[in-house]
Amino acid sequence: MFILFVLISLIVPNAYGQNYDDKYFRIKKVKRSVAVKEEASFTPSTIKIVEELLPLQSETEETDPLAIIETFTKVWQIIEDNQPVVRNDTDKFANALPAISQINWSAVGGWQPERNVTVTIVYTNYYGMEVIRLQYQVKVVYGGNVRGKGLYIASAKIIPTQISVAWGYTLNVVASAPLVLNARTPQDPLAVIYLNLNYVVSTIVKTDSVTDTYQVQGDGLMKNTKSNRLLFPAVLKFH
Repeated sequence: MFILFVLISLIVPNAYGQNYDDKYFRIKKVKRSVAVKEEASFTPSTIKIVEELLPLQSETEETDPLAIIETFTKVWQIIEDNQPVVRNDTDKFANALPAISQINWSAVGGWQPERNVTVTIVYTNYYGMEVIRLQYQVKVVYGGNVRGKGLYIASAKIIPTQISVAWGYTLNVVASAPLVLNARTPQDPLAVIYLNLNYVVSTIVKTDSVTDTYQVQGDGLMKNTKSNRLLFPAVLKFH
């Protein structure tokens, strides 16, 4: 730590003044890795999510019990000024449920164990120093149906799992679910949620903004739509 302090003192003598070294504040390399995992059984966080959906019930009868509804916030902050905002695995999530779940949650069954994608992003400057490390997970609980009709999503979320930010750098991360739709018919819906993760890395020299985009489906499919990479194939079939 002492060596790092001396180095920074030499290259940035006036803090945010005019004397600085571009090599410290400029990014030379960004490394990205992706790991996928499918739970063998329901995790405690998955069970808690399903249980917490119960208070969302309404007394309003829907004309179409299979219609896809949303009961979540469209945009939520994940990291603000290098600090995590979402701290709980069940804190913020998107969903796509059948309308009948609002008045009778027990009518929906068939939920599958969670599918999990872990993404690690590492920024290195021109001194070879790791200045940003961001690791996040995309988690989906899928497969719910109403007496064999439809395939729905109980939870689709993005959470930070590791954050490391060097002096002079600022990291902000925002997640959003801009689009929820039915990819099949009204009589047998297939819920699809599009998730965006926007992360912004800022220094006194430059600000970089990157958005990762994901498509998750009620049949288990998970895809990075930006790279067109299939992360998990669809596994559930319609009756």
